[in-house]
Amino acid sequence: MEVLTRLLPKLAELLVGEYNLQKEVKGGIKFLQVELEHMKAALEKISSTPADQLDKQDKIWARDVRELSYDIEDMVDTFMVRCKGRNPDKQHGFKKIATDIRDIKSRVEEVGKRRDRYKLSTNDIPKPVRIDPRLLSQYKNATELVGIDEARDELIRILIEGNEVSMKQGKIMSIVGFGGLGKTTLAHAVYEKISAQFECRAFVSVSQTPDMRKLLKHILYDVGRNIRDETLDERWLINELRQFLHEKRYLIVVDDIWDIPVWETIRCAFPHNNSGYRIIATTRNVKVAEHAGGAYNMKPLSPHNSRILLNRRVHHDSTSDVRSMAQVRSVVVFSPAINQIPTFHSFKVLRVLDLQDCNLSQGYSLKYLGSLFHLRYLNLRSTWIDQLPEEVENLQFLESLDLEYTNIAHLSLNVARLKHLLRLSVNSYTIVPNGTWSLRFLEELSWLRIDDQSKDHMEELGLLTELRVLRIALFTNKWNEKLAKPLSKLQKIHSLYFEKVHDSERNVGGLDAWVAPRHVRYLETQYGCWFSRLPAWMDNPSHLLDLSVLDIAVRELQQEDLEILGRLPALRCLDLELDHEKLGILRRFVVGSGLFPCLVYCWLFGLIVPMVFQNGAAQRLTRFDFDFHVWEARGIAGSDGGFDLGLENLPSLQKVNVRFQSGGASEEDLEEAKAAVRKVAEIHPNDSDSESWIDDDAGTKLDLLKVEDKFELWTIGEMWRRSTDLELMLQEFKTAADGSMYRIVGDQGRLGLRLGLREQIT
Repeated sequence: MEVLTRLLPKLAELLVGEYNLQKEVKGGIKFLQVELEHMKAALEKISSTPADQLDKQDKIWARDVRELSYDIEDMVDTFMVRCKGRNPDKQHGFKKIATDIRDIKSRVEEVGKRRDRYKLSTNDIPKPVRIDPRLLSQYKNATELVGIDEARDELIRILIEGNEVSMKQGKIMSIVGFGGLGKTTLAHAVYEKISAQFECRAFVSVSQTPDMRKLLKHILYDVGRNIRDETLDERWLINELRQFLHEKRYLIVVDDIWDIPVWETIRCAFPHNNSGYRIIATTRNVKVAEHAGGAYNMKPLSPHNSRILLNRRVHHDSTSDVRSMAQVRSVVVFSPAINQIPTFHSFKVLRVLDLQDCNLSQGYSLKYLGSLFHLRYLNLRSTWIDQLPEEVENLQFLESLDLEYTNIAHLSLNVARLKHLLRLSVNSYTIVPNGTWSLRFLEELSWLRIDDQSKDHMEELGLLTELRVLRIALFTNKWNEKLAKPLSKLQKIHSLYFEKVHDSERNVGGLDAWVAPRHVRYLETQYGCWFSRLPAWMDNPSHLLDLSVLDIAVRELQQEDLEILGRLPALRCLDLELDHEKLGILRRFVVGSGLFPCLVYCWLFGLIVPMVFQNGAAQRLTRFDFDFHVWEARGIAGSDGGFDLGLENLPSLQKVNVRFQSGGASEEDLEEAKAAVRKVAEIHPNDSDSESWIDDDAGTKLDLLKVEDKFELWTIGEMWRRSTDLELMLQEFKTAADGSMYRIVGDQGRLGLRLGLREQIT
């Protein structure tokens, strides 16, 4: 239905005077509008019906409508490319769309007639009976199952293997896991493998609201005791089962138990004996599994088996190419597969091209990129290209262009001619041409380099009035006054980032003259960008109703400034860096009751001693990171050996990170500081244990300290190592796939092609 949602406004656009279409063509478009609106309404009804209850004719009709919608959208977009592209050919476009409209109109009429032609009277058709999907799981062919052998064999070993004594003892095992994980399939695979070893056996499914009489009769029938009397109650049936199975070796599988009382009732029917009975239960409820005993946690499929299952479901065990490259709308390529992708001119209606992480500096060429006239999204991040082909300006419908982590130092002026561009992302050092200011629809610009040469053109930044996201890289200090004025014109900005480049610090105090728009949600100044004081425009919290993330560095801070921040109604993340040398005397900032009502994460660095939270402050705060300047803060511990932070007043607090900065303090001073932090941990209500390392400023190990729940103590050296570990983890994640070429099919194969060839981690 998404394609119909996009298509109807496009058809309306064709009817405006700009295109000056012939009367016959306009009539055809109006016909399509009406038909597609009715089709959309019908599809909405179909989509609200469970897939397993859909009539087959409805499925076929929905497929035909979807295919038609794609063809109509391709027709409309092709016409717009001809009329609005770099080299418009309106005459040929008018002829082509007239022919296409006639063809599409006849196809739409035929789809409607075909449905009526073969539609049967619903009175003659019996109502469909809903089949329990668990029933189908019990009759899967063994060759259809993926990744189940290992779990099946493990369960069999637990149930069957042992000495003569243990074999005569009864065993109960419960398989637990969320819905759809394959519990029923696994239980049935075990049942099929070992059932011949038992004198009596039964496999029954329970459900959320079981009919206990029917269930017990089912078990009796399966174990070989057929009861036809309909008047017998549950008590009689349970006693009959217990008597019948008393001295027999039996195997019972009870599938899909939802609560403990139901399990206890069923369990009563199975007698304890010395014949070696085995009972297997499956459940989604961990408490049921623990109560039943022998809980076995169902594990998700491994990445390797997941890919096998994906190929079977999507490609029917085939890795064949998409049936027609001309219909592909989306292509995502993983790095080693770049040379397997067909040439670009094979993709006639491509909308999305993602080549991220593919090294294009050698080998594959972007030569025919300009032939992808329909392209909306182009991702060349981390491709290491040093320039774009000139033909990129042919992509007149391009909306998103990502060039970060490439070798492009100067952005081509051709990019400034992409009039429909909404998002442009480049390196922080990339020089953006002056023509960029003509991209009036641009909503995101990352990054904008400001240096001594570009600062004189800052006034033109105010022309980009649709900007929502702006990231600025500062290469100069001579910019403050010239930037405040154009920024004030960008009233739709909701995310603003500043980052200084190179080693020198940047003073962003010139922004005091700038008043943030009401919609601003994120404001970040990173890596040495300092405000001299808290910006004056923050003194009006009712103006900043949406500000949720604030990451700034301030030279000087007063108690009233902290209270201003605390009154921001939507603030969820605060990362505040202060210049402790500017704070003067040793002072304790106090967070009063009712301040920071929505704050969840707080990073506060630069205070000599941390601030104090009063009762009722920051009630949603879950993480708090702060500095502890050991040398400057000597002697602050109270008579009880701790120091007051008021952390016990933070009911949601889960994690505290303390960054110790020794500053030349002695070993004794450091131990005193550690003891004070220990005391803070002890009084907090979250009292689970964890272990963490305390490092000094150089990053050397001091000792292992046991503290209370999720309280971690670390310093600058540890911060760097953690960020490095995260990068390594992400690298491992990106290589965790084996070699394969496969397609992702959606909307009848019209969604896209995905090529992948990666190393598998063993």
